[in-house]
Amino acid sequence: RSKLIVLTEIVSLATAQRHNSALILLDHYLLRDIDFDRWSTEFPEAVFPCTDPLDIDADLVLTHSLPYRQTVKILEMARYQWVLKSEMSSLIHHRHIIRFTLCRLRRRSRAKQS
Repeated sequence: RSKLIVLTEIVSLATAQRHNSALILLDHYLLRDIDFDRWSTEFPEAVFPCTDPLDIDADLVLTHSLPYRQTVKILEMARYQWVLKSEMSSLIHHRHIIRFTLCRLRRRSRAKQS
């Protein structure tokens, strides 16, 4: 299954919500009005790289001093991390559906036996 990531400039929470953002590069501008906890609550599957002078619990840190190739590798790692988070969330969702279905089947089976 292919997962395409389209680069979009995120200037607000509303913009990120409109695009269902997967990777959100946090900087001082994005954290000025909305704190990190709110970003992570709004986008539980997203991966949050940040710029280096920020004091937040970001998933990855990008510094201005990194060479281009290392920056690309870090962003690639962020993409892999998002794919894993996304797939894990999907598996958990499917597990809940299976459990719900099994419970319904058990109840029906018991009702037929009575």
